[in-house]
Amino acid sequence: MARMKQPGRVNLVSLAVVLLLGAAAYGAVKFGPVYWRRFKVKSVLSESINRYYRLARRNQADEVDALRAEIIGRIRKLGVEDAGLQVEFEKLADEVRATATYREVIRHPFVKRDTTLHLRPYYSIDTSYRF
Repeated sequence: MARMKQPGRVNLVSLAVVLLLGAAAYGAVKFGPVYWRRFKVKSVLSESINRYYRLARRNQADEVDALRAEIIGRIRKLGVEDAGLQVEFEKLADEVRATATYREVIRHPFVKRDTTLHLRPYYSIDTSYRF
């Protein structure tokens, strides 16, 4: 008859795996929403870039400012609380780019420290194609 080992002993490999899984879960809970929000901000920028390009070609600066204010409002609805949130549009030679610049602060409860992420998602389109 075969004998089985006694359960209940903890080895270093098992402890390392449990700690690694715990760290991965903590990182996913704390940092996951920030990067998901960044993805959604990039989506908002991609929706606005064509409107900006049409306004820039017609030199309508007042409407560009209104578009910028609208985009900032939509980004704030996503949960970005940074007071220094900026949305910039650039029209280069063969490219149009929309960029949002903001910070996200992640609070770590057990160590009483914060992590500040400086995010700058952008979306650009190539304007060199002529149809």
